[in-house]
Amino acid sequence: MSAEPLVTFVVRARNAEATLERCLRSVQEQTRPARVVVVDNRSTDATVAIARAHGALVVDRGPLPFNYGRAINRGMEQVRTPYAAILSSHCWLRDPRHVEVVEELFGDPTVAGLGGGLRAPTGELLTGPHRQERLVLAPGYGFSNHSSAVRTAVWRQFPFTEELPASEELDWVGRVTAAGHAVVIDPRLHVPNGHRRAQGLTALHRRALREGWAAGALGLEPAERLPYLSRVLSEVPAHRRWALPLYLVHVPRLVEVHGFVSGALQGRAHRRGDPSRLPPPA
Repeated sequence: MSAEPLVTFVVRARNAEATLERCLRSVQEQTRPARVVVVDNRSTDATVAIARAHGALVVDRGPLPFNYGRAINRGMEQVRTPYAAILSSHCWLRDPRHVEVVEELFGDPTVAGLGGGLRAPTGELLTGPHRQERLVLAPGYGFSNHSSAVRTAVWRQFPFTEELPASEELDWVGRVTAAGHAVVIDPRLHVPNGHRRAQGLTALHRRALREGWAAGALGLEPAERLPYLSRVLSEVPAHRRWALPLYLVHVPRLVEVHGFVSGALQGRAHRRGDPSRLPPPA
């Protein structure tokens, strides 16, 4: 293993004692070395002790109100390696070569950010890296800060916005691609983010509301959904298509869609100058 890490993981955490150890252990089990910075959001459990026991540098998220962009920026300020990987404390790396892939893809100097995804914007299953040179908003596609990676020098020029309650990564991808950089989505870096639905329907709706508000405030429009849905549904085995109506009325999915659409309408009104459409609280 190389004596000098090229990647630092920035892990956001709040009362994450149930998942943080698995998260950090997945970093330690990588085939390439990496440093870890844990940004603690006022935890009252054993989160900080677990982080320190695994050799992580722990920093407080600071005195200002919490949002994702602000917390990530606090951690990024401590990064001294060429690349940083952003990871939620609820997630863990599935592949011990994750850091290897990050280093490989950043070998292209035009690449500013990396994400893990399984499908292209049009719905096809990805079989290799997918280069993104403009912001695309499509279901299940793109750069997400539950697990992503950034080139540190580009982040210093383009830190994450601290003005949005969520979806700071969408704003970031828009700015860095407009400046001529690229973002690469590679299925080898895929990390599931099912934790967003594990905290209950009320929390899921609040989160989707914040994400929708941010997308509306940024003026983003979703990509065409019908080709994507057609592609995904066509891949369902014939003997299971009887369950498609259940898929379409899945309660958590409906809660998520309602929250996102409601938030997007409010964010769009805010963008058009309605001062009463303030961002939803974190």
